[in-house]
Amino acid sequence: MENVISENQPERIDYVLSLKLDVEIDLWVKNNEIFLGHDNPEFKIDINWLNQRAEKLWIHCKNLMAIEFELLEA
Repeated sequence: MENVISENQPERIDYVLSLKLDVEIDLWVKNNEIFLGHDNPEFKIDINWLNQRAEKLWIHCKNLMAIEFELLEA
């Protein structure tokens, strides 16, 4: 069963990454700020946080701005 409460929380993502596993994240961009969250932008992160973990993340862009942001930052 999925733990929806901790889903997309940066601390939980770091814990799973520490187990040497990949993680799927839900990425939102709103007002040029980056957020994680399944149904809504909930947890604010910055580009450094994202870049430091990029090799082990599967990124699900949740809005058009997130897709455009990813393309511009790649």
